[in-house]
Amino acid sequence: SGSTGVPKGVVVAHRGVIDYIDWAVESFGIDSSVVIGNQSPFYFDNSTLDLYLMLATGATLVIIPKHLFAFPLRLMEYVNSELINFIFWVPSVLINVANRRILENMERSPLTRILFAGEVMPNKHLNYWRKHIPQALYANLYGPTEITVDCTYFIVDREFQDCEPLPIGLPCRNSDIIVLNNENQPIIMLHSSSDDLILHEKAKELNVKYLLTKPVKQDELYYYLNSINGTDNVNVLPAFVKSADVEDELNTIKNAEFCVLVAEDTPMNMLVIGNMLKTMLPNVHIEEAHNGLEAIKLMKTIQPQLILMDVQMPELDGLEATRQIRKLKNGLTVPIIALTAGVSKEERELCFKSGMDDFISKPIEKNELKRITQKYLLNELNAEHADDTFESKSVHVDIQKLLAKVGNKEILRSLLEMSKTEYPKYISEIKNAINEADEELIKQAAHKLKGSALNMEFVALGEVAKSIELHASNAEMLKKLVAELENEWNNLVIEF
Repeated sequence: SGSTGVPKGVVVAHRGVIDYIDWAVESFGIDSSVVIGNQSPFYFDNSTLDLYLMLATGATLVIIPKHLFAFPLRLMEYVNSELINFIFWVPSVLINVANRRILENMERSPLTRILFAGEVMPNKHLNYWRKHIPQALYANLYGPTEITVDCTYFIVDREFQDCEPLPIGLPCRNSDIIVLNNENQPIIMLHSSSDDLILHEKAKELNVKYLLTKPVKQDELYYYLNSINGTDNVNVLPAFVKSADVEDELNTIKNAEFCVLVAEDTPMNMLVIGNMLKTMLPNVHIEEAHNGLEAIKLMKTIQPQLILMDVQMPELDGLEATRQIRKLKNGLTVPIIALTAGVSKEERELCFKSGMDDFISKPIEKNELKRITQKYLLNELNAEHADDTFESKSVHVDIQKLLAKVGNKEILRSLLEMSKTEYPKYISEIKNAINEADEELIKQAAHKLKGSALNMEFVALGEVAKSIELHASNAEMLKKLVAELENEWNNLVIEF
């Protein structure tokens, strides 16, 4: 046992092994052409992968003589001679090979998949392997024996400095990872924007259930606080902080009649999404489109308050459908939410550039769908009733909402005074980044301003910053947006 040092036997269910092997076959592309170089003795749980991959796929299993692991040069010569292309070894063996610099004078290695687990793999030694066998896939696996060998994995997909730690990665299929701090307390993670793509995806895959987007909304914060105690009801708010406005807004959403357009080509997915929407919004009217062309056709006859758009669809995908909907008069401002199984930053950025407002990752979870629908349908309701409800309110800053957030006029005055110093700095950062034509710096600076402005209820300023972030590569558009940004800031200062 790695944790206690005391030998122990562990009973592992057959279905656990089958699920583990099915996951490994799918994740690492194992078939009958694979030649596995076995290092782990059969009483060590790591051998489970070697043995059952062979049985599941017809791969070849080469049991490497134990004594060779004491002689790194002879070990690697043996790997080459047996045409071994898959290894799952403990890091100490890989470290020993790296320390002796064995790979430098070796002929091209047949290895295409190099997995390791059981110990920490230092990036210094991993970088040596990656330099000399660059064609291989490298993966760090982690988990206790009781979970059937491994429960997380990280496919090494970027460069690491020698001193950096290597992540343990994401949960294996049918595994859940709950991230706790040192006191075993759940973490509510705050981040700047729902389009901070990598953070959002990784947190979701790691089962970090408490990911809260800034600017923080009162109802969302209370929802997550209640979730810690096992309550799945956003309407159950602590009595001492219960807000009549929040209650009224949530009840209004629940009782209002909405039209939601769902574009999804898989019938089962359509049924699941529809049922979830109807349980959350009893009066919802759902329009169904089974591809992008149908969605565009429907948009010419209906006015939905929300569109849920699958990204991958036949005939016309969700990205192009969104671009065409944005050209329609009734499609300019309707919120469009991407439904995507994609995990790459590039794919998510394509969603936003096509005109989408947000995304929900597949498989769709009810709580996430609930959060998204409440967020955007509430905005739609407020927009519909803006003339009646907010006749005297500034279009530049929602002072009343900001005051409700901070709860104190003195703090409010301090924040507004502080903003007079800080926001010109944010604007200067954006202008400097534009002058340097550095797209990433433009996005970062605009992203920071957007998050802060929306948190301060400087709504118009935040929207301009959002546009700058989305058009960071368009020089002509940036000129207009910067002028608009400075003009909006000047209007805000007058409001103060």
